[in-house]
Amino acid sequence: MARLSVPPEVTSVKVILLGLNHELQWKDPTGHLREIVADRLRSASVDLVAEEATGLPTTVAQRVACEVNKPWINIDMSRADRMLAGIDETLIARPNGPLLVFDPFEIIGSRLSYLPKEDGIRETEWLSRIFKQRAEVVLCLCGFIHIDPFAKKLEEKGCSVEQQNLTELPWFQDLYGRYSIVEENGERLV
Repeated sequence: MARLSVPPEVTSVKVILLGLNHELQWKDPTGHLREIVADRLRSASVDLVAEEATGLPTTVAQRVACEVNKPWINIDMSRADRMLAGIDETLIARPNGPLLVFDPFEIIGSRLSYLPKEDGIRETEWLSRIFKQRAEVVLCLCGFIHIDPFAKKLEEKGCSVEQQNLTELPWFQDLYGRYSIVEENGERLV
């Protein structure tokens, strides 16, 4: 897969990065995500809504962007793109499972591993797809496991980044419980 070199003028790009879980991206049972997206589109002069959305039904951000006549793109790689990049099998086999305390029968949550190589390839492609649009202000939604590494990649390319992890908000935690990102033995886990 050909990679787009980043044009020098992207240094003026501002990215408003929202981290969330993928279920909220399309379901939004309380309407909180809709409010946040609509508010950001009204108040931040957003030129583009970009979203990690492969495999999802129509998303909340996609619907709101359409309502206010803002362009929306899916920045994620398709399954075919992942196969061509040689990362599909590893992503499908991504380590995940129950999170146990000390009792093997007491599950307190689940864990999901961030894959630096494979997720890094995807995030680099997201950069390319955003920069191809030549927008000045981008509202970007992605899985919260990506928020810190993707923000770092954006900043390394000269973008200004404002990030918000929606999983830390009380209404999110009321719906889905607490999500945490931890480092364990050099691994980034959720």
